[in-house]
Amino acid sequence: QKIWKGVIDLANAHLSGKSSLNTAPSNFKGELNPVEQVSHNDVVAWTETVNKLSTSSDPQVQKQLSDFFPGHKKGDVYRIPTEAEWEY
Repeated sequence: QKIWKGVIDLANAHLSGKSSLNTAPSNFKGELNPVEQVSHNDVVAWTETVNKLSTSSDPQVQKQLSDFFPGHKKGDVYRIPTEAEWEY
């Protein structure tokens, strides 16, 4: 939940337009708990937001992304796993 909310907050602060994604889409609150009340489309939109932020030249954005995703480098591309990858 911490990373989900953090990405949305970062996008709202550094990208044009506000994200329509819910920053707290969970019944079981706690920043270390997973988000569980999201649709496939929500996850796709969130991942696209991460990829937009990944191309930002703002060092503050890149620092925050590297805090969320250890090993992150500017321009990294993120995606959700395929069905086969998920099953594996």
